[in-house]
Amino acid sequence: MIENSEKYVHSDSSTNIDSETELISVSSKDVETETQQSEEIEDTNNYVFLIFLMLGFGALLPWNMFLNISYDYYTMFKLRENHRNATWFSSNFQNAMTISAQLPSLAFSVANIFFATKGDLTNRMKICLAVVQAMVVFTIVFIYINTSSWIGLFFVATIISIIVLNAANGLFQNCMFGLASPFPFKYTNAIIIGQNFCGTAVTFLAMVTKLEIYFMDVAIFLNFNLFAFLGSLMANWVQWPGPDTIWIFVAARLWFVFYFPAANYRPMGYPRVYPVLFHSTWFFVLNVTIFALSSGYLSSLIMMYAPRAHEEPQIQRMAGMLASFFLIFGIVSGLIASWQIRLFITGYAN
Repeated sequence: MIENSEKYVHSDSSTNIDSETELISVSSKDVETETQQSEEIEDTNNYVFLIFLMLGFGALLPWNMFLNISYDYYTMFKLRENHRNATWFSSNFQNAMTISAQLPSLAFSVANIFFATKGDLTNRMKICLAVVQAMVVFTIVFIYINTSSWIGLFFVATIISIIVLNAANGLFQNCMFGLASPFPFKYTNAIIIGQNFCGTAVTFLAMVTKLEIYFMDVAIFLNFNLFAFLGSLMANWVQWPGPDTIWIFVAARLWFVFYFPAANYRPMGYPRVYPVLFHSTWFFVLNVTIFALSSGYLSSLIMMYAPRAHEEPQIQRMAGMLASFFLIFGIVSGLIASWQIRLFITGYAN
């Protein structure tokens, strides 16, 4: 409309100024009305909030359960020769699994951004859920099949299923954040709360199932998932730092890139070639706690701030998807870097 008014500048500038002023006034009122409406959404008994929370929980449930069985089932049993002797496939499965999981998730998040302007996001989410269910059935079926004579083929089939599962999962998560982006802050955060709580619940159930208390289970997996969940929950009530200064606190987390390799980190089966600088177990547990709490809290704030960078609902949706993409991109970068750090610490022994 402003472009149309500019055509009349040469014929009647005074009329144009009045007309443009009225248009800007009406436009600003519309924006204020939309903002007020979005902030005054009535959510009876927090049902919508709980729906987003459960979507976040359900989105990561299949993958978290897969992660919890991956070491005992794949590395220590299914991919070993005669279920006893280590093979190349069992030794490299954990690294191959994590990278294969995140790369397709990242790729499909990018694709979803470019095709985000048209189409119903809920239809995409339904297709994604169907694919995830198919991969869960695929994984369960192989429990009853003896693969000891074709371990290599089983390894490839498992990696392909991981790629398909996480491609669908990444697209589903991206759609969720796009769907929640026009809503107030807490609805975007509900998804992250659900995701972090999912990790906590699955880890706790795995510990109960084993009927043993392991250091790795408590000090790392349960500790991280619990405090990541608490951090994302805390972001519902405390929104500090603001959008302009949050990067300082994100940059401060580079401390962990230095600390964890320098702690008493010993890759399985390979000796360290560089000395341990931090020997304290309790200091390690404390760092995992701070690492998890800051991860949950800061990622929640960023996902909440990103869609509010613009007033236009369509752009808010795009911003939510972009934030989701960079969240996954950070995970992928960390996984690739962790593999290189392991090789560096062991003097590139494998």
